Amino acid sequence: MRLRTYLATTRRVLAQLAADHRTVGLI
Repeated sequence: MRLRTYLATTRRVLAQLAADHRTVGLI
């Protein structure tokens, strides 16, 4: 697995989790 792909995927997942967390916080 390529390192760049791994980092990009990790950032995407973390960003998604952060967005979900913000949504839950707003509710």
